Amino acid sequence: MTFISLHARTLMSVLLVVVSLYLWFRYRKDDRAGTGLVLALLGLTFFLRWYWMDDLEGNVDTSTWLASTLSVRHYPDSFWKLLNYSDSRPLTVFPLWAATWFGVDAGYRTAECVGVICWLGTLFFTYRALTLYVSNSLAVLLTWVLCLFIGTTWNNEHTAYNSEHFSIFLIAVATYAYLSFEKKGRTTALKAFGTGFLLGSLLFAKFQNVPMGLVVAGFMMTSLYRKKDFRSLAFLVSGGILPTIIVNIIFWSHGKLDEFWVNYVWHYILYSYTTEFQPLSVGERFNPIRAGRFLLSAVQSRAILSALLLVLTGGVAYAAFSAPQGSFVRTIRLFTLLLLAASMYAIIQAGNPFHHYALYIFHPLILAAGAWLTAPRSRAVPLLGGALLLAAVGQGVWNLNTTPAPVISNYPQSEKQIIQTILNNSTEQDRLVVWGWVDRWHQYTVRPCGYRLAHTHLMYMKSDLFSRRMANFLEDMEANKPAIFVDAAIDRYSVIEGLEKPHDTFPEVKSYIDRHYQPLAIIDSVRIYRRIR
Repeated sequence: MTFISLHARTLMSVLLVVVSLYLWFRYRKDDRAGTGLVLALLGLTFFLRWYWMDDLEGNVDTSTWLASTLSVRHYPDSFWKLLNYSDSRPLTVFPLWAATWFGVDAGYRTAECVGVICWLGTLFFTYRALTLYVSNSLAVLLTWVLCLFIGTTWNNEHTAYNSEHFSIFLIAVATYAYLSFEKKGRTTALKAFGTGFLLGSLLFAKFQNVPMGLVVAGFMMTSLYRKKDFRSLAFLVSGGILPTIIVNIIFWSHGKLDEFWVNYVWHYILYSYTTEFQPLSVGERFNPIRAGRFLLSAVQSRAILSALLLVLTGGVAYAAFSAPQGSFVRTIRLFTLLLLAASMYAIIQAGNPFHHYALYIFHPLILAAGAWLTAPRSRAVPLLGGALLLAAVGQGVWNLNTTPAPVISNYPQSEKQIIQTILNNSTEQDRLVVWGWVDRWHQYTVRPCGYRLAHTHLMYMKSDLFSRRMANFLEDMEANKPAIFVDAAIDRYSVIEGLEKPHDTFPEVKSYIDRHYQPLAIIDSVRIYRRIR
């Protein structure tokens, strides 16, 4: 650790402590903080993350989205490619694509900035939602707790841009819209339609978060029905189904309606509810002990998560012996608990131990903690709030002082040779197919995908969809005619060891490559081919 790095860490740590003490004293005095203070906290959160950003792959999924962005920009039918070359998550790729409209290069640093911006939006709407049922000063304090995590975590699964970032932002906006309606008791048809449209769009950000959207939609529909606001109810439902209708019409117009249902729905049903991708049984996936261990296994979030869970437990226990609250508070408490349960479902249902899944829990957990700390005269509330803030500050300071220094390169010399070989034998107008799971090579070579996915590991798995995937692969290879084909199906370059199968394991693929490509080089057991016809 250099002197400059140590100096920066110390200054940042002191700054976090000073800001936290300031917010605590404001909370104890019950000062009404303005939106300006919250925006300043969000600015500080962005700075804390920006300081440590580098332009290297933090998570393979980020490389997937960057490769998709390259492809969307490369092909003339950009919107159609967005729907088909985004691993069925076009709204994950869309923010990266949109950033390029303003002349921004889509790289790993840009992607992380986009992820942080999504979090800042989530934090703002979290704060706005909290102000509907807790004091303004407590809302600021709870928002700052989440800022401390977002601003200081250095776990690559947390920081690297992924589907969860934009998904959680959509959920936060829709949640605020519902809670605002629940508080005021009225809405407009346009707002109801917009809320429904956001919720209906969740499918196109990530399939696993759909249950969270259903919780929000279910509560809002029930409330509208009870208030006999059938007009707004109709607009809410219409908005919810419109995104799927639009996308279905687009696929139908291309004569590929079945591909929507296979790739957007059936594929993710198999991913979520079978052992095709993960051998864990349903019982093992939903084992509460396993789920708890998984949530608390990331040291960069363990203290904050533990404190939030303890605060929520304490709030529930205190509420059980306190005076009954009004119907609004009771509704909010039930809603936040069910939203929290849906977030846990989204995290553990697939059975994969990926910590970026755990990001789903923070927004509903903060909302739930606030919902059960709604007894302003209780001594328990400041005690629980103080304990939560202390844990969050401790987590933030620990994170800052253990953040690894940025590195210049994290891949071996042989990989540099592979990348250089691709560069020397193709141009930026040529397409690349990597048989394996090394999506970053698209980004490092600036070569778009010649196949609709940046990876081919789905081809190795026994599945009812195998014939469909093989047909898609061969169809894309023939339509796009990628100039370079790289077989990197070896453990050294595999995300999951033992998963890979070389291309010549599959007769159809071997036959196609033998007919249209010639060997170019073998580097570190990676075979590189150039198209000849």
